[in-house]
Amino acid sequence: MPNTLACQDLQRFRDRPRAYDSTDAQALVDSFTPRYEWMLVLSRKRDQQIVIGDAIVITIVEVRGDKVRLGIQAPAEIPVHRREVYDALQQKPSTPAGEV
Repeated sequence: MPNTLACQDLQRFRDRPRAYDSTDAQALVDSFTPRYEWMLVLSRKRDQQIVIGDAIVITIVEVRGDKVRLGIQAPAEIPVHRREVYDALQQKPSTPAGEV
């Protein structure tokens, strides 16, 4: 949910842009901007692809109901995990080399 005060300030800034100097404007934008990276959202159909950089290709393999099957082509040195697997790997304590 957006910060209501920030929304009101943003509206006032849009209505009277000369009431703020550039420092105030940047502070206002910073207060309104979420603290996470923006997400690019794309629509794709079956057999269409998304290319990330020069090395990663994501293909829409199948769409069935609310499930989407993806094919991911990436170099072997780039790990690819489902989020729950990635989180589990991050929680697991690392073992020193040579120990099992």
